[in-house]
Amino acid sequence: MKLNRRNFLRSASVATAGAITLNSCNSKSAIQTVDYSKLDAVLAQPVLKKELFPEPVIIETLELLRFKDNFICRVRSTDGGVGISVGNNAQLESVWPIFIHRLQPFFPGKDARELEKLLDEVYVYNSNYKLQNLALWVPLATIEFAILDMLGRIAGKSIGELIGKIHNPEIAVYQANNYRGKSAKESLEGIKEHVAKSQARAVKFKVGGRMSKNADYPSGRTEKLIPLVREAFGDEMTIYADSNGSYDA
Repeated sequence: MKLNRRNFLRSASVATAGAITLNSCNSKSAIQTVDYSKLDAVLAQPVLKKELFPEPVIIETLELLRFKDNFICRVRSTDGGVGISVGNNAQLESVWPIFIHRLQPFFPGKDARELEKLLDEVYVYNSNYKLQNLALWVPLATIEFAILDMLGRIAGKSIGELIGKIHNPEIAVYQANNYRGKSAKESLEGIKEHVAKSQARAVKFKVGGRMSKNADYPSGRTEKLIPLVREAFGDEMTIYADSNGSYDA
């Protein structure tokens, strides 16, 4: 049968109506038989392995260090533990006051072993939830990684071992490139230059025009660039592309 838009919508409507009728008849029994207890039990389990820390790890100081436009978070415990993390400089350049005024005052005196609880509490502290998005999550993630780094140093474990098992001991690295605005040929030359320096075995390049409502930048660049990259690097290279919201569905 030929399926056009009208037939599709009609058949979908009938199917939906049938499903609504069926569900309305069986909704009571369905609610009674669904058991979420196992899922609830899993969600209630802590992620951080607190058993690695028999004694409290009290946070003494939490600092944001800045050199020009570079940011490092340093946390210290009362018993001499130290952890650091490198922040997202591009974002912290704008949102560092949130770190200093809204997040930093919360952590001193707290037990770092309760990190999961602390992350919930700082979300409510000073109504920080009203700031949620990059403005809140970037500085908070910077703090979280510094605390995890400190805990890992104290326990002699990697951060991964603090929260689970290490399944992949080696991390694959890709060479990222952004040559939007240049022709496909110019972009390829830049990509090749970076890969030659890094010796990366994977590459990621930008496609589309970036949040551009399907427009390329310049026009026709993406369609030309994709086959050029594969031809240049062969079948052994892992290739990724990043459209940054350039295309609709």
